[in-house]
Amino acid sequence: MEAISVILINLFILAVGIVFFLKIRRDMRKKQVPNAPDLPILVVFLGFCGWLALLLTYIFQPLTGVFSVEYLILLVPMPLVILWCIKWLFPLRNVSRYHRHALTASVLYLVIPVCIWAFLLPGIIKK
Repeated sequence: MEAISVILINLFILAVGIVFFLKIRRDMRKKQVPNAPDLPILVVFLGFCGWLALLLTYIFQPLTGVFSVEYLILLVPMPLVILWCIKWLFPLRNVSRYHRHALTASVLYLVIPVCIWAFLLPGIIKK
C-alpha cells in the first residue's frame, strides 16, 4: 500500500509539472521565441517536480527505497544536467524572458542540493 501511494504522489506531481511545461511551450511557440529553451525548461520542471514529490512522500510516508533512489537521482545526476542547461542558457539569456527565467530557475535549482546537504540531511540521517 505504501508503494502505491508513493507512486500516485509522484505521478500526480509529474502530471501537473508536464501540464505547466506544455503551457509554457505553447506560449513560446505562439510568440515564436528564437532558439526556444524547451529542453532546459523541461529539465528544470522535472527537477522541481521531483523535489516536490520527494517532500510530499517524506511528509506522508515513512522512508522507503523509492525515497532513497529518487533522492539520489535528484542530488547527483540532476545537478550535472542543470549545469549543462546553465552553460547552454547563459549566452542566450538576453534572447527572451523565457531564456532568462529558465537560467534563473536553473541556478536556483543548484541551491537546493546545497541546502539539503547542509540543513536537512543531518536530520533525516538521525531518524
